[in-house]
Amino acid sequence: MTSHDAENRGRRAQPQQSRSHAKVEAILKAARQILTDPAQQLTIRNLADRLGFSTGVIYRYFESLDAIADAVVREHAELTERGLGDLLSQIEPDTAEGLFGQVFQFFIHFHEDNPEMAGSGLKGELAMRYLEVERASNEEAIRMVLTRGRELGVLGASRRIEIRVRLLWFASVEAVTHSFVDDPEGNQMLFEEIRRIARAVNTNQGDNEQ
Repeated sequence: MTSHDAENRGRRAQPQQSRSHAKVEAILKAARQILTDPAQQLTIRNLADRLGFSTGVIYRYFESLDAIADAVVREHAELTERGLGDLLSQIEPDTAEGLFGQVFQFFIHFHEDNPEMAGSGLKGELAMRYLEVERASNEEAIRMVLTRGRELGVLGASRRIEIRVRLLWFASVEAVTHSFVDDPEGNQMLFEEIRRIARAVNTNQGDNEQ
């Protein structure tokens, strides 16, 4: 299966005309809006009511609610990886602390701009699906950061380094996603903790060994 096939899994008629494409985008936009509203649940009926469509119109483009949730979540992963890749290609920090500080500032701004991506509006199997995609996206992000850090010479090549980076990554992403996005004081505390841990990433003897 190609990446294009995976991306379009669950889609019914692929939009060949601008009107069809606009309807798909409208459905996904409404789904994102519902995910930011604690009083709403993502259902086909709620999507139809918000858009003024019949449920049949939605099913013309997506075979199920799962397919819509998949599309929103995968869009999140793609936006994250593309944005992180652009950032990493442009920055040249001379310390691990500087690298992680800039990376997690990117994530704070990303979640400020994309509040629906926290996945809080997903329930049951949809929430599990979100977590699966998020986990894969985090693994790719860690790989990208490790690669760039080693290219810049601010991260060693040992397994110890990779383990520390993973621990730092998941603790920080959890905080950024769920706690501190709208809390400037919390953000500052987070950055201080990131800097403290990042300063220790390369300190142990043997960290540059394979």
